[in-house]
Amino acid sequence: MASVARRRKSAHGGSDQVIRRNLRAAAAGLVLPLWPFGPHPRTGVEEGGFVYDSDAYNDDLPYYVDVKGKQHLILPYSFTYNDGRYVIPQGFGSPDDFFNLVKRGLDYYWDEGVTHPRMMNIGLHPRLIGQTGRMSALSDFIDYAQKKGGVWFATRIEIANWWNKHHEEFKI
Repeated sequence: MASVARRRKSAHGGSDQVIRRNLRAAAAGLVLPLWPFGPHPRTGVEEGGFVYDSDAYNDDLPYYVDVKGKQHLILPYSFTYNDGRYVIPQGFGSPDDFFNLVKRGLDYYWDEGVTHPRMMNIGLHPRLIGQTGRMSALSDFIDYAQKKGGVWFATRIEIANWWNKHHEEFKI
């Protein structure tokens, strides 16, 4: 489970102890901007025992950063394959636009995946993708991906656990 920190409001501007306590209460990993959690937010994330965070938009694959001498896993988030584009200017004009983009993205990652691991992160929000017309585009994409075979639909914690076990197998 990834959390947008249900206690985020109370953590904002709180002491380091309050911030860390609230982070620990959230989940196994965090998918949110970390800036509200103080000047050194990844320290609190690492000390809180979180497996990963996703406050990064700079890569397609997980990677590690040093936090007080420990390797902390980053699972990057993406605005490219994200249903939030339904509500921004120059975003998706229709569900067909969403389907076309994620299908093309998967096809490209599929080809690249022959030689090295790839992760396609599709950001979904119930209030956006949950509209019936939009949901049909997601359903079409899932059908398309399943027909390819070998596509793994995973939660962020499943990806984090897999990456922690296998990352040394790849020269990236």
